[in-house]
Amino acid sequence: MFYERFKDFYEIDDIIKKSPNNNKYYIDTVLINKVILKRRGLTCENIIDTGICTACNVDKMHSYRKERKSCGRNLSLMTIL
Repeated sequence: MFYERFKDFYEIDDIIKKSPNNNKYYIDTVLINKVILKRRGLTCENIIDTGICTACNVDKMHSYRKERKSCGRNLSLMTIL
């Protein structure tokens, strides 16, 4: 379903990866958001990725990948100044 929605993105093969070990598909959510923002006219210098992984930092934020049903929720905010 995701592939069908974004198949016109030339970056689609970098965004969706199939794991060779377990036949699962993984979506690079950071990359897809960057691509969408660039297509909407934002320049690279105005897109900031903190590089913080929620699964690696459950002491600072929630991560469904690590905590499953016991996790809380995170909020992201974007603004145009």
